[in-house]
Amino acid sequence: MVGNSGSVARRKTALIVEGGAMRGAWAAGVLAYLEEHGRRQYDLVYGASSGACSAAYFVADITVILTHNPAFRFNPIPHWVGKLAYPEFPEVARVWTARQNVNYNAALELMKQPPKGIRIRVFRPLRALPVGSFTVEPKLIAAALALGHDEALQEMEMMDAKPPEGEALN
Repeated sequence: MVGNSGSVARRKTALIVEGGAMRGAWAAGVLAYLEEHGRRQYDLVYGASSGACSAAYFVADITVILTHNPAFRFNPIPHWVGKLAYPEFPEVARVWTARQNVNYNAALELMKQPPKGIRIRVFRPLRALPVGSFTVEPKLIAAALALGHDEALQEMEMMDAKPPEGEALN
């Protein structure tokens, strides 16, 4: 690859996995084929929606960044919120309100005991965040950014002292 300066940069390989709800099962099949044929080395891995889940499993060394404390769990979403969010798609509203909290909470539990051979690093706040979901105050957002940076450093030091492969690092 040649940049504007004319110097040659190292070629990067990328894996990009599209989402598509249950159509992601097909993408998972392609990933299984790539795995069977030793095609696992990518410099960059991107995925959207269900593709993000498949791509994360494919790379087998997963980093998860959570913004809630370890005890956080989603509560069920009221049906009226689903109807408000998806007024033209009542079935989507029903499924979203019925399963979103169950799926999210199950993923949190899976991170505690990942499948054999899967390494998961989990970053989460060590103290209360100075922002909420809808904070707009620039100073508070900057404080949250600085806190995330500093706590990532602390957590990396803690993670590096824990056991590797096949165990949750959180």
